[in-house]
Amino acid sequence: MPARAIPIDVLRAFVAVVKARGFTRAAEELGRTQPTISLQVKRLEELIETPLFENSTRLTLTRAGEICRDYGLRVLQAHDELFEQLARIEHNGETIRLGLPGDLAGFLMSGLAGNLFQNGGRRSVAVSCDLPENLVAAYRLNQLDVALVVSASDLAGEAAAQWRLPMAWVAARDYAAPAGQPIPLITTPENSCYREMAIAALRKAGQSFAIVCTSADFNVLRSAVASGAGVALMPRAIAREGLAPLANQAIAVLPEVTLSLFFAPSTVTQGAKELVSNIAEMLGEAGLTTLAA
Repeated sequence: MPARAIPIDVLRAFVAVVKARGFTRAAEELGRTQPTISLQVKRLEELIETPLFENSTRLTLTRAGEICRDYGLRVLQAHDELFEQLARIEHNGETIRLGLPGDLAGFLMSGLAGNLFQNGGRRSVAVSCDLPENLVAAYRLNQLDVALVVSASDLAGEAAAQWRLPMAWVAARDYAAPAGQPIPLITTPENSCYREMAIAALRKAGQSFAIVCTSADFNVLRSAVASGAGVALMPRAIAREGLAPLANQAIAVLPEVTLSLFFAPSTVTQGAKELVSNIAEMLGEAGLTTLAA
């Protein structure tokens, strides 16, 4: 049986119809005519030798249509990312997509700046600061070249390197816990690893608490802590600017936390590899201990 191949424009037309829920809207989004889109969808049906829709009016997909939609989305994403990567190299020299944890970004960027903005502009960087779970998801979707992620879970199977990251309960230097009252907790949004770690530790210790401030922006969290509004869970390395670590045992014993570095040596550029080396050197100078691979 001869090998069959689906042209990208045919696949793109079908996926656009499914996403837009109509041929006319799909044609508008792709800048083509409605008859052209209809012919391309018909061409796809001819290539796979089976109908794509159960109902052409409601556009209900057949099982074959569902498979073409699911794989089509992945093929188009890979196709478009390929050209994006080539365009970045051709027009920008090199752009490194770097993901950093929001709490450590300021500390890391101060030391990485010289590495990132060198070679007369031939190397640029797109920095994303986000919660750990969002950075992991972005890396897995190939939206980041390098990602540094704080986690209490085991990511050793995916991470290129890991460091032990000492955590601490942090408060303002003149903070005094209200006697007989729940601990005022300043933390990240629901389902984030910092929030889950903090709440799990407090519950395990039998400590009552009340969440008084929630934000995904660590600058907001630091400001709230510095104002004396409450206590937060943060890496000990960033307890500065008016903040002070509290005795962990006085509140709750904290879990083991790791700092995981994600990158694929076989696919990233030489500049990204140099950046990774620079990150590893900075973390070592900051006193973080490397975990065995």
